[in-house]
Amino acid sequence: GAGVAVAGTAGEVTALDGPTGAVRWTYARPGAHVRALVPTPDGLLLLAVFAPRDGGKDRQHLTVLDAFTGVPVQETLIDDVHGPDPLAPTSTVLPSLTYLGNNDFRVDALDLRSGNPLWSWKAPEGCVSPFALPASGRDVVLAPLLCQYRLSVLGLDERTGTPRWEHRLPVARPSDEKADYYLHSAPGGGKVSLSLRYSGLATGSNTDVVLDAATGTLLSTMDPKAPTRITLGPVAVSERDENGKTTAATLDGGVAVDLAACPDRRAQATTPTAYLRLCGSPGGGMVVHRQELDGSPSSTLPVSWPPAAELTGALLSGSGRHALTPAPGALVAARAGDAAVGGFPAARP
Repeated sequence: GAGVAVAGTAGEVTALDGPTGAVRWTYARPGAHVRALVPTPDGLLLLAVFAPRDGGKDRQHLTVLDAFTGVPVQETLIDDVHGPDPLAPTSTVLPSLTYLGNNDFRVDALDLRSGNPLWSWKAPEGCVSPFALPASGRDVVLAPLLCQYRLSVLGLDERTGTPRWEHRLPVARPSDEKADYYLHSAPGGGKVSLSLRYSGLATGSNTDVVLDAATGTLLSTMDPKAPTRITLGPVAVSERDENGKTTAATLDGGVAVDLAACPDRRAQATTPTAYLRLCGSPGGGMVVHRQELDGSPSSTLPVSWPPAAELTGALLSGSGRHALTPAPGALVAARAGDAAVGGFPAARP
């Protein structure tokens, strides 16, 4: 939409205007709590999953909202969702997985506007489609494929389910070990990253790549020891970790990240011009640190939040208690619980 959507603790979704923070609309489902909140890549629709607040066994409700008005487009019952990861919509469909047995899954697509099943895809004879959390480009659904002599990821057309492209790796010897697929998409769905692991691969080439989502064209290869994180925004970040600690990081174009400026990072994001981090400060507060990509001096902005309250059905929990989200007209900082959402100017002062 034109700002940011926030899930409340009482089963409500509120859209805030980016530049002003004013409430644009609110949608509520009394007696439920928001289990997941995910926009489509084109920003026109917002997917909200509501679960019974009493923890009952009822199926959850997927409500598709118009991102600009909050008007429900359609609603359907779906299986249990434990967070945003299982939701990977394209601009018009929501893919899901159905287990067929023998490590093989079928991809099913739900039309977001009608709520009707649109298509299903399964691996061809002699192949399987192993499990991977769904991932999508703007208008393609990613599908893993493992055959006797190849390991692939397919880009399925969102409207037909027909394979549009295939990223293929040769298999030298079939293995009983499972293949691992780590699939991610950039905000807006223009790029996807693939990290593929299988002991039977003929070579180690092109196992870690960034592709154009629409065509499958190879955009870049990634260092497996410093994978490229394309999910943070328009500028990707490559981080090298040792023993769970980030020891080096670079941005697209080779700009080195100033790790010392934010030793206690809670969240991160990028804009076309800056790398942003939400950092814990020694005094117990927090700041947003902004590192400019053009080498201009960095800056910090304090974030004022009250002491953390008890979490009740929050979307942000565990290691992801904080979020930093570039939105139209603002940079939005959020924390799990009942703390206020803070908006900062999107551009450098």
